[in-house]
Amino acid sequence: MVFTKRLSKNSNNYQSRNIIENNALTKLNNEGKSLKAGEVLQYIITDYYQTRSKNNRAIPIELINQTHSYDVIKYIELLTQTCNSVTEPFGFKLL
Repeated sequence: MVFTKRLSKNSNNYQSRNIIENNALTKLNNEGKSLKAGEVLQYIITDYYQTRSKNNRAIPIELINQTHSYDVIKYIELLTQTCNSVTEPFGFKLL
């Protein structure tokens, strides 16, 4: 599952807050690539709960290679949240 976000400003104007999109934008900037306001950032979550460093939480799809894998636990959590948002009004909730 690839996450997609349309940028509201140029990638170098985003503050270095610890949000996952900034992690992907930083990786692009380190490769000499930048996105402009209105362009789309696409990324996968690679290691959301990494405890030592928050630098490997996401990777833009342009930089994915055979050695990258996605964070199965985070994707299961997101899928569960999405399913619950649909089923809870009917009295059903996943764990």
